[in-house]
Amino acid sequence: MVKVFVYGTLLGDDTGHNYWHHDNVTVTNSRHATIGAKMFLDNYPYVVLDTTRTVRGKVFEVDDATIKEYDMIEGIGTGWYDRTRTAARYDDGTEEEVWVYCSARPRGGRPVPNGQYKDWYDMGAYPIPQGMGEEPRGAKK
Repeated sequence: MVKVFVYGTLLGDDTGHNYWHHDNVTVTNSRHATIGAKMFLDNYPYVVLDTTRTVRGKVFEVDDATIKEYDMIEGIGTGWYDRTRTAARYDDGTEEEVWVYCSARPRGGRPVPNGQYKDWYDMGAYPIPQGMGEEPRGAKK
């Protein structure tokens, strides 16, 4: 089994059901967690690892077929995202190393100061409109 931190369009319910509705995804365990990163919104959300900020999401435990599906969705090998190891901190304070899809450096878009893509998605702000403006009301800072 493989553990991967999800924070954007892969973030769905605890079974992995998300915006893309991929049937080839099998999540056997899910836990809320944070990583040290800065989130940006461009056409899609992405993160850049950064120990001075946090991004909230979930760690999914998935099988090898699911991680291959995620690699395809995230464009691994095309220059869009990298799959990198990082430390995830769970709500109970424990940490472990997991995979995360991220960018090596900022590539455009606007920062998400609270590091929570779900706030935007819950407002129906998907796909992300141009010139999004201020944080959505009710966003946790």
